[in-house]
Amino acid sequence: MADGIIVAPITSNSLAKWAAGISDTLPLGLLIEGLGLRLPVVAVPFANRALMSFPPIGEAIRNLWQWGVTVLSQDEPHEPRSGGAAREQFPWEAAWRAPLDHPRLSLPQ
Repeated sequence: MADGIIVAPITSNSLAKWAAGISDTLPLGLLIEGLGLRLPVVAVPFANRALMSFPPIGEAIRNLWQWGVTVLSQDEPHEPRSGGAAREQFPWEAAWRAPLDHPRLSLPQ
């Protein structure tokens, strides 16, 4: 069994479906189950400003936070059609470190 889950990068579509409880793919089902198992879960969105500014996406992120998911995001999402250049700034190191700081992590001593 996993000690935690990192979902990175995650699209705005997957964020919205996850928060709505839609598990039409194995990865979404595992994320929903991970929350039910109270595992530490870290999500790192990678979507442009236009997608991230859509109100249901913000609501999905707020809901995930309330349910205990650590959501790491860029200070400012990249502009539409600039994802190729923005991928160089993706916070991989922060994504790998975040589960270690998650309040639900309980590794054997």
